[in-house]
Amino acid sequence: MFLSASTSAEPADAYGDGLAALQIGDLRRVEACCLDLAKDPATRFKGAMLRARVLESRGNVAAALAILESACKPGVLTDMPADLQLLVAHLLVLCQREVDALDICDRLGRAQTGAGCALAAEGAAEAYASLQRWDEADRWIAFAIAAAESVPADYRDASLVTRLHASKQVFADTREVLTHGIGYRLYRLANERRAAGDNREAVVLYDRLLAQHAHNRGRPIFSIASLADPRIEDLPIHDIYAAAASVYRGACLLEMGQYREAQSALTTAAQDRSSPYLAEALRLLGDTALEGSGDAILAARRYSEAIAWLDQAAARPPTDARLLVPDASRVVARPADRMRGYEGWGNLTWFHASPGQVYNADTCTWYGDYQRLLAQTR
Repeated sequence: MFLSASTSAEPADAYGDGLAALQIGDLRRVEACCLDLAKDPATRFKGAMLRARVLESRGNVAAALAILESACKPGVLTDMPADLQLLVAHLLVLCQREVDALDICDRLGRAQTGAGCALAAEGAAEAYASLQRWDEADRWIAFAIAAAESVPADYRDASLVTRLHASKQVFADTREVLTHGIGYRLYRLANERRAAGDNREAVVLYDRLLAQHAHNRGRPIFSIASLADPRIEDLPIHDIYAAAASVYRGACLLEMGQYREAQSALTTAAQDRSSPYLAEALRLLGDTALEGSGDAILAARRYSEAIAWLDQAAARPPTDARLLVPDASRVVARPADRMRGYEGWGNLTWFHASPGQVYNADTCTWYGDYQRLLAQTR
């Protein structure tokens, strides 16, 4: 969560204890911390901040803002400590008053250095992210990281640096979903796990993709505010990612030695005769027959079917418009130009697939040659 670090060098105190208690739902301990903070005029503002955090956790942002406003010295926010002002900016963002929040962060950032400057920049990044102005959000979170890391190592707030890097990744992930859809994200993450050899986790992600695709088929596309938006489960998924996932899921099961499950998954995938992954599904069914039961005759039949389909596919246009990569993702999903090439010493090198690339008979000119090569060399 934004702004949980302090701009001061105070040791862990009742405010920090209260935040920790709030995270585990110990409201009795939170109340005790608020009372402790209220005893000293110098820490009374932190008691107000802690009570505001409690209200925020309950979704009552307006009441949280009211508590902080009542804590201000004769109503003047600029006279209050930077911690409180930054929390006000955070709550203003939640109220969709991003411009007001940016005014606070800009004023504080100009007057702060090191961690204080980093916190102000983090608040600005949050505001721009709320506005979905991602270039500015990326610029300010990068500035926040640079400011935090400029502090000498012995005095640097490691937890702040870690949080800022996490925020940067959240921005990137959210931007990915808003630009390319949840289907592309799940497809990329699953392929990432498969490439790392974690087939079990890849299957979990492919299953989630396929389930969400089936559940939300035909629903209109809409925008979400963040990855924490519960409506993310209701986003539709493009057919191309489901077609790929159905085949890659079977490939993972095959690699794990779960031959019966692999055969079932790949047989289902091969029933879609318009899929640009049909040859791959048939080839993997051949591998399953060969490795699972040693049935060389059935394997040879599947390999022949895959090659025959590839021969037909080479002479026709793309299979089905619904199975094309969406226009917004054409660049990030574009396959490697060549199946193989030569490195500096003249040695043959094979392509290395990126998890976000889409390889099939429609997207890749050499896909058919590659699948034919794999089928003919078993």
